[in-house]
Amino acid sequence: MEEEEKGSFGGGFVLGFVLGIIGMIICIAINKPKTIKGAVWGFVIWILVLIIFWLPPMCAAFGGY
Repeated sequence: MEEEEKGSFGGGFVLGFVLGIIGMIICIAINKPKTIKGAVWGFVIWILVLIIFWLPPMCAAFGGY
């Protein structure tokens, strides 16, 4: 039987999404596989949200359109 992975995906996701790279560092220090996986997903979503909501206004402000 496989050993159950330790950690919380949801907790890692929240840390990665809310704290960004700092949250990922915290999760790596905790060293639980599910938590680290959640933090990576949260950080990736954080980056995508940043690009989606930050890039269009910057392009408009600096003449990209």
